[in-house]
Amino acid sequence: MTKRERLIQTLNHQEPDRVPVDFGGMRSTGIAASAYAKLVDHLGIDTRTKIYDIGQMLAVVDEEVLKRFQVDVVPLEPFHASWRQRAYVDQWEPRTLFDGTPAHFPKGTRIETTPEGDWDLVNDAGEITGRMPKNGYYFDSIESPIDFASETKIVPLEELNPATTIPDEELEYLQTKARHLYEDTDYGILGFGFGTGFAQLSIGGWTNWLCLMATEPNYCQDVVAKAAEATIARLTLVYEAVGDCPQAWGIASDDMGTQKGELLSPAMFASIVQPGYAAVCRWVHENTQWKTFIHCCGSVSRLLPGFIEAGIDIFNPVQTSAANMEPASLKQAYGRDIVFWGGGCDTQSVLPFGTPEEVYRHVQERLDIFAPGGGFVFNQVHNVQAHTPPENVIAMLDAVGDWND
Repeated sequence: MTKRERLIQTLNHQEPDRVPVDFGGMRSTGIAASAYAKLVDHLGIDTRTKIYDIGQMLAVVDEEVLKRFQVDVVPLEPFHASWRQRAYVDQWEPRTLFDGTPAHFPKGTRIETTPEGDWDLVNDAGEITGRMPKNGYYFDSIESPIDFASETKIVPLEELNPATTIPDEELEYLQTKARHLYEDTDYGILGFGFGTGFAQLSIGGWTNWLCLMATEPNYCQDVVAKAAEATIARLTLVYEAVGDCPQAWGIASDDMGTQKGELLSPAMFASIVQPGYAAVCRWVHENTQWKTFIHCCGSVSRLLPGFIEAGIDIFNPVQTSAANMEPASLKQAYGRDIVFWGGGCDTQSVLPFGTPEEVYRHVQERLDIFAPGGGFVFNQVHNVQAHTPPENVIAMLDAVGDWND
């Protein structure tokens, strides 16, 4: 089977010849720059460490690494997610990270050093949007504080105008990239961009939105409906550009769980958030061949029935270290109805702190649980973190290759 055929069969809940592997197919399935630099050095691969996700400091996974570990999926996403201008695409500027790692940032990235030695990420308007503490590994978002005492009015629905259009240069870029990946490679293609975080709509910030869902549910239902209409308008334009080249598209990135449980009740999810997912999924399934992909961290097992009912096809990252997210229980309860894209290796404890032998056994145990019957794309739980030893990353990916063989 080709890589793309393997992914398609898996997404249709059929058991393929091999479990498909994702390593860097979207911004929650990749590897931190520092860890990647150590990995390619350990493998003897001569390459630059290029950081495409500045906030999370994620590295571009090179073709040689994709081939070494028989990876099946590559990303398709808008250029503005990494570069400020179309003319800057695939141009890089060198900078040494705090831990001494030589790396390259997208051209146009503006980083300023504070007197304390921190790094500030600055946008074109001169505003600080993120800060990395000295000797840190990630940029923390800088958000304006909410003055709850003055926030006494709800923004009228008619004043909320989510984007319904996409710049032509962005659509042209997506079209060219999609055709290249589809016609010149046999990779499975995962698209992401222009969806909506229905559970994290920025109406005065995430905290304020949670409060509004509790106190003004009818208003929030209307907001979600309006956001869904805008999402469909944007995805209509995306589909006109890329067609059915991608096999799946990320419609939302909504972290609705903590380590211990959901941030909102299943009832609140069903009445406010789920209709937005359902509207978008319905449009996707009626007008494209895409499968719908959602990224949602944390303990969210009680929300999975709602995901499935809404028409979500793929669930990531499958945070098995969180409460009520045991792999065998998830597979038994929901494995016939939703694809698990992740959950293949625990990145909170086993991958960074176990021995290579422990990592290898752990991954093969996960494969024994998730792989039978299809509906499973191997990926570790979220991104490989900066301190993860290269030997452990190799053990993880080699465990999949050996299991497949």
